[in-house]
Amino acid sequence: KLPNSVGDRVKELTTVSRFIAAKANIIPDKRQPFVGSAAFSHKAGQHADVIQKAPHLMEHLDASEVGNERQILLSALAGKGTILAKLQEYGAFTKESPEVGTLLEMLKAKEAEGFEYEAAEASFDLIIRQAIGSYTPIFQLKNYHLESFKAGCSPSKTIARIFLNLQAHDVMGASTGTGPVETIDHALRDAILPHFPELKVIELSDYRVRVLNPESHASSKVRVFITSTDGNETWNTVGVHENIVEASYQALVDSMEYYYNAVVLGSGRAVTSPFDR
Repeated sequence: KLPNSVGDRVKELTTVSRFIAAKANIIPDKRQPFVGSAAFSHKAGQHADVIQKAPHLMEHLDASEVGNERQILLSALAGKGTILAKLQEYGAFTKESPEVGTLLEMLKAKEAEGFEYEAAEASFDLIIRQAIGSYTPIFQLKNYHLESFKAGCSPSKTIARIFLNLQAHDVMGASTGTGPVETIDHALRDAILPHFPELKVIELSDYRVRVLNPESHASSKVRVFITSTDGNETWNTVGVHENIVEASYQALVDSMEYYYNAVVLGSGRAVTSPFDR
């Protein structure tokens, strides 16, 4: 109502909102109108089918008008049409493309294990890249070791050591911390960041755990969701295992590999071997 026109600058609304959240050290509300990462999200199925054919029937404005993006939340219930629409974000795929069936089967197998990708779009991005042959892993895990101990009234401590194979080179990282998840995260960074400095900007901004089958008591599977940020964008990853450390490790690795594949390689920044720098 004020005599002030923002013009095309309204397209910067989402970017400005996330910048302010990062500076204020606030976790952005993904359901916040217009600028939230889930503000223009739609579940797979008939709803998503309508979005593909006539988006104006489901959305009062185009997400790009406020600098945001539409998201189709995929699950094992997704049909081939929805899978195809998602694949077409990565290339010129058609209904006859074998990748459609491959991706659908991969999604069903993962969700049968307890994975859920509706809130972990970055982990699903890696699944798609694997299905279409454009996935570049950063390393291969050889092994990791964790030891937690407590002496008397002193605080508990955890020591982690991780051994990786990185482009035919063996590297090792180590860390000492309070909890196992924090410690394995720092050990992983200790091993990788000297060779991939582009990943130093990644920070863990949220960590959530859900028990999948509490009736199994101590042997219950847990699903770990991790939210990461580079100061501008946020992304979510997931891990599932009976061991909370392993589930957390899966989500941490997905976070790094998503950033490397989608952002670093996507922008052409990684042009040499990390051992040739």
